[in-house]
This record gives sequence, structure tokens and C-alpha cells, in this order.
Amino acid sequence: MNAHALLTSQGWRGSGHSLHHSSDTIGLSRPLLVSKKDNVLGLGKKQHKTSDMWWLNAFDASLKGLDTSKEGQVKVQEGGKLEMVVKGGSKWVGGKGGLYSFFVRGETVVGTLEDREKEIVEILIKEEKRGKGKDKDKKRKGEERKESKEERRERKEKKRADRARKAAVIDAKNIKTEEKAKAQSAKVADSEKTETKEERRERKVRKEQKRQKKSLRRSEKESSDTSSTSEITKKKKKSRKDN
Repeated sequence: MNAHALLTSQGWRGSGHSLHHSSDTIGLSRPLLVSKKDNVLGLGKKQHKTSDMWWLNAFDASLKGLDTSKEGQVKVQEGGKLEMVVKGGSKWVGGKGGLYSFFVRGETVVGTLEDREKEIVEILIKEEKRGKGKDKDKKRKGEERKESKEERRERKEKKRADRARKAAVIDAKNIKTEEKAKAQSAKVADSEKTETKEERRERKVRKEQKRQKKSLRRSEKESSDTSSTSEITKKKKKSRKDN
């Protein structure tokens, strides 16, 4: 892109003249100077000369003049170096005359901080409303909890009474079962006693029968022995007579 040809086509009179069509007192007649590094020293050894770079100084001063102590808010401090730079460069840059007087001014850029502040305020209002609603809900829940505590107490008392009744019924049943068991054991003992008496009687009868049998056997033996001896004596007598 050939800047010289472009500017001359727009009415520029050439190098050494400003962009004004007739006078050199209006606008810049010489190029902007920029300091260049002409040595090999490291950073911090030798600083660049920025005394003639008024636009950089203005930018730095504008950044230093911003107050961001509050979150979400930015304030511009007045009475700083920026105003001095504006005053000093008003003859070069200004609305009435100067370099930028020939440019068409566009619409100003609207900031977004106010909208954010409004949004933040709306959010805070909504949160406060929600907090109030939550407090009301908490109060209602507290009343419900109080009612539930009373109901729980009544329920516990009912449970205790039911348990006491059940325990009394169980104790009565246990006492009855114990009495029944004792009665049954007494009956069994009596039956055992009666059985033992009958067994004793039977045992006596058996013993007597055995004795009778033994006596019969002895008598039979004795009779058999007497008969055998008698026969023997008879035979002896016969044998003597024959002799």
C-alpha cells in the first residue's frame, strides 16, 4: 500500500505540510518521532526516552486514573496527569481544530457497567424476596415441627401403654403356663407312684408263683426218689429169695 499516493489523492500537498488544504498551522506538519534502541544493553540498563510520546503518557495516565477499589465499579479520578496532557495537546488534538477535526465522528460507545449494576440490583432484590419466602416457609415448617413433636410425644406415650399392656398379658400367660406345668408334673408324679404300687403287687404275685413252682418241683423229685428206692429194695428182696 502506497500511503504517499493515497494521501496526495485525498488532497495532501506533500511531505512537510499538514493535512489541511491551505495552512500548515492546523494539524501535524512533521511525522511522529519514535525512540529506537541503538545499543546492546539489557533491559533495565538504559530506558527508552518517551518524553515525546505524549499518546503513551496519556494512555498510562488514563490507566492510573481509574479507580477499581469497589467490585463491579470503575471511577475516573480527576485532576491527574491526564488533564495536563489533554490541555497540552489540545492545540494538536481537539474538536474545534487539529488533526482529528477532519474525521467523521461516530456514535459514542455506551458502557455496560450501569447495566451490570442494574442486573446486580435486580438479582439482589430477587434474592431478598426469596429469602423472605424461605423465612416464611421456615416459620411454617417450625409450626409443623412443633405439631409433629407433640404428636410424637402422644405416639410414644401410646406405645409405652401398649407395651405395658402386652407385657402384663404375657406375664399372665406365663404364670398360667407355669401353673399348668406344675399341675401336670404333680399328676405325673402321682401316676408314677400308683404305677409303682401296682408293680410291687405284681412282683409279689410273681414271687409267690415262683415259690409254688419250686415247691412242686421239689415234691416231685422227692416222690420220684422214694419210688426208685422202693423198686430197688423190691428187686433186692426178689434176688435173695431166688438164691
